[in-house]
Amino acid sequence: MAHLYKQGTSIYKNGSNIFRIGDKYTYTGTPVTTTTTSMRRIFWEPVNNRIYVPNATAGTVQVIDGVTLTTVATITGVSDASAVAVDIAKNRMYITDGSGTLYQYNPTTYAFIANLGSIGGGNGFSIDPVNNRAIGVTYGNPGTAFVIDTSTNTLVTSFAATTCYAVAHDPVLPQYYLIDGSGYCRVYDKATNGLLTSVYWGTYLIANIAFDPISQNNRFYAIQRDGGIKIINNTTLGIIGDVLGNGITGVTSWGIACDPTAANMRMVAPNNIAGKLQVITQSAL
Repeated sequence: MAHLYKQGTSIYKNGSNIFRIGDKYTYTGTPVTTTTTSMRRIFWEPVNNRIYVPNATAGTVQVIDGVTLTTVATITGVSDASAVAVDIAKNRMYITDGSGTLYQYNPTTYAFIANLGSIGGGNGFSIDPVNNRAIGVTYGNPGTAFVIDTSTNTLVTSFAATTCYAVAHDPVLPQYYLIDGSGYCRVYDKATNGLLTSVYWGTYLIANIAFDPISQNNRFYAIQRDGGIKIINNTTLGIIGDVLGNGITGVTSWGIACDPTAANMRMVAPNNIAGKLQVITQSAL
């Protein structure tokens, strides 16, 4: 006969299985770094610990130190800057604008390298550094997902991606995620670009997702345009909770990124009402 007992927010089954109930954290959001009121899909680069914040109206990308949360550089000249992705190990940095034009920059000096044309997607961009691939997405019905070879900066293939708002590569599993404006999360195989599964989350306008760096939590965060943040189980892809108390209100948010240093237990998101980067801190219950 199996025996169950509860400790904190976990239920343990005699044998080894552990079942989580509810969330293990509370959250507090604080506006910190001054940015603009038009921040888009942000990116937290782990090697140099830099946060990249595209500002659409200003046509800039702010580079913020992940420790001090102060601005260390500003990249200019990208009209309607929409998304950023960086791979320091391979010396690659990409910025997309709202029309889908892809630009390459030096990730150390931030010097402009090339205009790569309309292959990047205006609604999100994500790098798979292991397989030298990137995905860019554009909004539309249908929208388009562009698969790019980052070793040559050439288009490999493209396919229809209905009303796509966000794209992200899983840091562990061989798959990536496209989030559309009709409430679906669609999961694709990294190697074949074939659809693996799709899950309906409801009528949430999800603008971006970020993976929890604490691997045993097995989850990611999905930010809505109105600032609400859903917590998603990365096995079932079901919604398991909300990041309450994040302090973001109004239709203001397009991005979210987790601190790659797991011990810091925090994430950042645009607070476009305040014109500041919102730092959301997790505290264990």
